Amino acid sequence: MAENEESNPMNLPVRIFAVGEEPVGIRVTPYHKPRAIRRIINALDADEVEFLRGSPFGKFVDIAELPSFSGRFGRYIISRQLKVSKRHEAWFLFAGKPIRFSIREFAFVTSMNCSKYPAHSKKRTTRNINEKPYWGELFGTLKDVPVRNVIRMLERKTVTGRETRIKYACLALLASVILPTTHSPRISHDHTEKIKDIDEFFAYPWGRVAFEMLMSSIKERNEISLSQNTIALKGFVLALQLVMIEAVPALTEVVRDGSSSGSEGDFADEEDLDDEDRKGKKSISPAHARDTDILATAQVVPIISSASVFNGTEQKLDWSDDEVDTKVDNLMKLIENGHNFSNELFTGGVSKVDVVRMREEANVDAAVRKTKKQKTTIQVPDSLDAEYIAAVVKAAVKEDITRLEGQLSKLNQTVSLFQSTLLATVQNVLKNIQSDISTMRRQSIPPTLPSGCVGIEDPCEPHAKNANPSPPQTMERGTMEPNPADIINSAINFVVEATNTLDGLDGGLRFENPTFSLGLSQEQCVKEQTKNHDDVLGTDDINPPTDHVVDDFEVPLHAFRKNKRPRVVPKALVGEYACDKRLLNQERVAHFGFNTADPSVDYGYKFAKLAEKLQFPFVINIGDSSIGSKDISQIVERKCTLSAKVVDVLMHHTRLVYQAQSPQSHVVFLDTKFISQLARSSAKFSKAAKKDSFAFPATLCGSIIPESRTAAAQRYYFPFNLDKTHWVGICADTVTLSLVVLDCNIALRTDALMTKELKKIAVMFPYHLRQAAKAGTSKDTKPMNVERPRSVPQNPTQYESALTSVLLIQAHEVAGVEVCKCITPDVLAAEAERVAVMFYEDYVGSL
Repeated sequence: MAENEESNPMNLPVRIFAVGEEPVGIRVTPYHKPRAIRRIINALDADEVEFLRGSPFGKFVDIAELPSFSGRFGRYIISRQLKVSKRHEAWFLFAGKPIRFSIREFAFVTSMNCSKYPAHSKKRTTRNINEKPYWGELFGTLKDVPVRNVIRMLERKTVTGRETRIKYACLALLASVILPTTHSPRISHDHTEKIKDIDEFFAYPWGRVAFEMLMSSIKERNEISLSQNTIALKGFVLALQLVMIEAVPALTEVVRDGSSSGSEGDFADEEDLDDEDRKGKKSISPAHARDTDILATAQVVPIISSASVFNGTEQKLDWSDDEVDTKVDNLMKLIENGHNFSNELFTGGVSKVDVVRMREEANVDAAVRKTKKQKTTIQVPDSLDAEYIAAVVKAAVKEDITRLEGQLSKLNQTVSLFQSTLLATVQNVLKNIQSDISTMRRQSIPPTLPSGCVGIEDPCEPHAKNANPSPPQTMERGTMEPNPADIINSAINFVVEATNTLDGLDGGLRFENPTFSLGLSQEQCVKEQTKNHDDVLGTDDINPPTDHVVDDFEVPLHAFRKNKRPRVVPKALVGEYACDKRLLNQERVAHFGFNTADPSVDYGYKFAKLAEKLQFPFVINIGDSSIGSKDISQIVERKCTLSAKVVDVLMHHTRLVYQAQSPQSHVVFLDTKFISQLARSSAKFSKAAKKDSFAFPATLCGSIIPESRTAAAQRYYFPFNLDKTHWVGICADTVTLSLVVLDCNIALRTDALMTKELKKIAVMFPYHLRQAAKAGTSKDTKPMNVERPRSVPQNPTQYESALTSVLLIQAHEVAGVEVCKCITPDVLAAEAERVAVMFYEDYVGSL
């Protein structure tokens, strides 16, 4: 496989693949996009292109007009490498002659700054940490910016500042052409921070960075990976083809139209291609390159860069970590002496059979490394005895026992410290009590128990007939000082006895569970005791229930409340103060509840009776609409999406209940018919030259401001269906000029998509409201803002969205989004049963 010294007398680098054994692959796939150069240049203004041409990136303006990269030619060259030890050099054979590819050649064909990296500055690093990142000044809140988006912003003049546009162009060149690592390049945050000062940005050796990326991508491949059909290389791969063209000018004698396989055309997005890209750009002919290599008659320049001066600036292009390779040194001497090279001078290389064998060995080694595990083998004697088993077990649990002993020791120390601390605390307390007793004895003042425990007169004394608490004992002078512990126990017993005497008090005077909920409710009523109590509470004697379970979201409805007026929480209270969730839910039920005159209704019992009636078909007429037993069953079961007809019935009843309680309110409830009529008018409205003079249908104006109202309302509620599967509630607020979306599943649509869905309504509603009201409304007809509160409880079940939306509309009308927090998925079952009972009792009869 390898040639010995006799076959290589000049001690030159050997081939990686033997002559005639080079792998015939398909292409080299570059990550860089030469077409991106053309798009960036075309997107810039003339003065911006000239500025870029005068910068270290100026050579790329000319490279955009050169032949595009040929993936097949790149595959042909990469297979004809020489094996060298230098990390930063690659040598290729063409027409029997060596061609060097190093950082000098890279700098020659790209004219980029390839000098050494600047010294690390701690001061500069500290300043960058303390400063605000520059990314936000260029791209705002975006966290990820694809290069194609930047190019489009340049093309569409989204950014107009000259300096910003130049920075956009430089960052796009770095990400997509000079330092690409993927076919979908994105702007780097690190590059963005460096471009804050554009002069420092251009002074940075980006050429060295690009060369290291490309060279490491070439060097990391061995004979096996080089034998693959497709090879992906990072960095500016076109530089390799540019060096070959400079070394072998005959390669450009024959070109072909259209990019060859593996060029930039293989990964171009159709929308990103311009007319020149679609027609195809000229590239090197792989067939002509192969024929030129076989004939070996073309002129070849092994080293195209004989000096270290480029563009009039001397660059330090050496490497401090490069290895010494004697064979490369011998090759350089022959080149300097003008030696006539031929293919016979370069021997060695592996064959295809060797590559197959190497691949099999690599697979075996990989399998062994994957499955090999370190196992401890225990020698088990033929005859097991107790001592052997004990030794094995002891060795296995030795570490665990040691760790457990350490933990027990720490625990013992902790307990000891706690005991000593507790003992010291108790002793201090006893000393303080003893000191107080001694002081009181010296002052001839008998020690007494805390106030409230001695001499309970009012209200306990008149009712404590069977209680005889022991009076506090006083200490006389000269008596023995009592034990402090006895005094404490005596005080505790006295308090217990005094408390027990309260059991005999009148129930009307006891407040075991007093409430201070702003006078809205009292926890319990008790049975009447005297005639005076009858005059206050009423004459009906109602026994309190023995067991009463309160729902998590309901304030208990007590059966002993004598006043028959519905318990309604003032809306002003809910709107101005932060209230408990149960109080908010009580307000919602009070305003949109059912049979509010009788708060003791058992809806579970009533629904059980209604469930029997739902087994037989019937129809309930509600205004101009009707609802059948099947529709009511669908509301309760929630196993399918409710139809628009059922949702309209729910909104109709909501409107009737609300108008009965608040006739002069500033709220209007609309149904789905309003949205349908408004949508039919959108086409003509969009074509109208003067929106103010557009005439909406009379039926549409009548629905938004009924005859019973004299002026426009402040809020309009209506349901809205998305894709015929998901319902949301909409509140059109004319005061804040906003559309509030009450969505129980915001994961289905982003805020941008929801705004797009409601765009027509947001634009048309102000004009429609202005025409319908004629007076008393705002003259501002700008589009309404779309808002979607995040605090609305979420419910991913789409079949429950219709009922949830109606309940959210009712809750939002009461006191805004705060009350909407009560509409959680776990209350829908009870709410659905209430709706069913409501429809039947309000329009058919009592259950």
